Amino acid sequence: MSKQVIVTGNLNIRTKLVTASKCVIYTEDNEKFVLIEFTNNQQDPISGISYTLTQKDENGKVIDTSVVELFCGTAKSGESFGKRNPVKLRNDCASIEITHIKQLSKNKKKSQAQVIDSSNKFISYAQTSFLTIMVATALILLLFLPMYQQFIIWGGDVTATEGSFTYEQYSVSHSKLVRVDPQFDDDISLNTVNGQQGNANMVAAGAISGCNRVGRVNLYKMKNIEAGAIENCSRLQTIDIESKKIESRAIRNCPSLTDLYLEVKTIPESVAANCPYILTLYLYNVTTIEDYAFYDCTNISTVRIYGKKPKIKSTSFKDRGNISFFFEDSSINSDSLLG
Repeated sequence: MSKQVIVTGNLNIRTKLVTASKCVIYTEDNEKFVLIEFTNNQQDPISGISYTLTQKDENGKVIDTSVVELFCGTAKSGESFGKRNPVKLRNDCASIEITHIKQLSKNKKKSQAQVIDSSNKFISYAQTSFLTIMVATALILLLFLPMYQQFIIWGGDVTATEGSFTYEQYSVSHSKLVRVDPQFDDDISLNTVNGQQGNANMVAAGAISGCNRVGRVNLYKMKNIEAGAIENCSRLQTIDIESKKIESRAIRNCPSLTDLYLEVKTIPESVAANCPYILTLYLYNVTTIEDYAFYDCTNISTVRIYGKKPKIKSTSFKDRGNISFFFEDSSINSDSLLG
């Protein structure tokens, strides 16, 4: 039998009945399985649980929904169960959701996990003795096999660490950068063609914080940059962001920042707070610059605009008269732009 671990991680699913704490996804003989460890949150023992397992493909389309019955004998309060009971997944499954966790009747005493379809027709189960051997082998594989760069969606998040970068993984193509080690001493680049450090498409508040050895941050093909995502980086000189959305105060307290590249439709209020030494802005396909967007950036001398004419509010900049505007589209001039 050939086993390969795809991912291991900590879950964040908690109900009054149980907590789903850990999981292991692996393949064996070209089939995919999931092991989930649950903990009894009740004062009384439980004999088993059931939950709805929804499987989705890479496009987020539901490809299978089933009810899983997990028998644990008698799990006392605080006792863990389920880590010896794998559940088979479809091979084309790219993400799963766990919902509707319920307690099974006390008269069910089997020590196994079984999957039942909507007609309650038995599909598959594995006995405990076989599972003991399989789980022991999987744990050994965890020590020696490199993890694949693939992550599964749960009712909660899977946290994964790759070198100096920590992510919350929601699916194969959907993840959030939540932390960069402050000791990281190279440029940060996400979703670049070359030199890619991660596949995150969101950046959480405080993710790039106190990284005083970083000189440049490149964030491409993002969905959102949260407030405080980049902050307190004393040597950061250049930021290049391409995102569907960027929140107010996404960049703050970066005193060495001189060059800011933004490709986003709307630039919100105080997008770069307490960054007084920005000299040059490069704006790509921007439609609106909101009031006070760069009001604190008092040393901006040059703004280069690429794309159609954006709407600039009267207080987007503190002193527009001292700023030189340059346009890729020759039909736009500073008079028409600034009104």
